[in-house]
Amino acid sequence: MGAVAMTMKAGKAWVFGDNVDTDALAPGIFMKFDIEEIAKHCLESLDPAFASGVKPGDVVVGGDNFGMGSSREQAPAALRQLGIAAVVAKSFAGLFFRNCVNLGLAPLECAEAGRIRAGDALVVDAVAGRIENRTTGETLACEKIPPHLAAMIADGGLLPHLRRKLAGRRAAIAGLLATCVLGAGDAASQQPVRTTPDGDWRVLEADGRAPAFELFGPRPSLRIDAAAGRVSGYTGVNQFNGPVVVEGESVRFGPAAMTHRAGPQPAMEFENAMLDAMQRAETWRIVGSTLEFLDADGATRMRLGPFS
Repeated sequence: MGAVAMTMKAGKAWVFGDNVDTDALAPGIFMKFDIEEIAKHCLESLDPAFASGVKPGDVVVGGDNFGMGSSREQAPAALRQLGIAAVVAKSFAGLFFRNCVNLGLAPLECAEAGRIRAGDALVVDAVAGRIENRTTGETLACEKIPPHLAAMIADGGLLPHLRRKLAGRRAAIAGLLATCVLGAGDAASQQPVRTTPDGDWRVLEADGRAPAFELFGPRPSLRIDAAAGRVSGYTGVNQFNGPVVVEGESVRFGPAAMTHRAGPQPAMEFENAMLDAMQRAETWRIVGSTLEFLDADGATRMRLGPFS
């Protein structure tokens, strides 16, 4: 699916009630399939005609706590796959709201969503915070989406937004790297500048916490392939695989799929620290043979070393 316009043409309203959960949006029994197959079963437990009848530009309308349940990103992804332009609800589950933004789907909180009826023709202006009901003639107020989130949605989600935002820096960073000189002495003694964090790394520290996993299993690790935009790894308990965007010195890890095993308390505590450090990472640097990920304030959140 492409980027979503923040002012949409009239679309048909598909109306649901309170507490629509992510299992209704992306049924668990189909999670082993790709998003095209999952989308065919979106909301079928509430309206069997929804997936086959929905048209690009239509709007899903819900009540309170829309998107409750698990954090599966396939829930908003299935709606995007079907061409849904926006989701309007009285309130949203927090994780579902954030996943919508990350995947380029506009979530709009509207206290008067209950006034919308199935089949109404809606024109949604997410930036102005307004829903025009062409069927009834009413105009409903909704919470405005902040400009920085609106820009992310308009670009098609978090990763496309970051690619666009960071693309402008590429030439300047490349020029800076070309002029960098490491160490002293003649050209033969100088080492090349590393331009990506690619490779296999073992995790030395996450948020100031050093792993001590000799008793529990393999050490936590990361494998980064910037060209493919993928990162995989092992927390010491669970394996994960997800997207990553590396542009010059900037890095951003997207939502990852991972296994869900339990481990000893120290292992689980380190897993949480490692995942939190990755989510907060915004830049990377090489210090000697060590890879470091830094947050927006320039603080080191994770240190990694090469496998010996």
